[in-house]
Amino acid sequence: MNIIILMVFALFLILDLYTNWQDGVPLAHIWHEGALFMVAVAAMVKQIYEILKKNRQIYSLNSELLETTKSYQEWKDKTHTNAVEIRLLIDQQFGLWQLSHSEKDVALL
Repeated sequence: MNIIILMVFALFLILDLYTNWQDGVPLAHIWHEGALFMVAVAAMVKQIYEILKKNRQIYSLNSELLETTKSYQEWKDKTHTNAVEIRLLIDQQFGLWQLSHSEKDVALL
């Protein structure tokens, strides 16, 4: 929104400079308004730079989020697989010990 206001201000200054030049306004006044125009342009450039900087930060954060999400999903899948494998090993050992269903429940607790 700030950039739009600055653009309108700069356009107004250009129009004002043109009409002042056409009306024969003293050069000192035109230089003052020209300086204001340059300030408006500098502020627009600064705003555009900040917008681009924020966009780069957003892109970087989105990339980092995607990488973290992928890493988390890989970790989650691995731990789930490990848990299933451990559960199968425990069941296998309980079978070797020939535990009853009740004994298995107690052992798991």
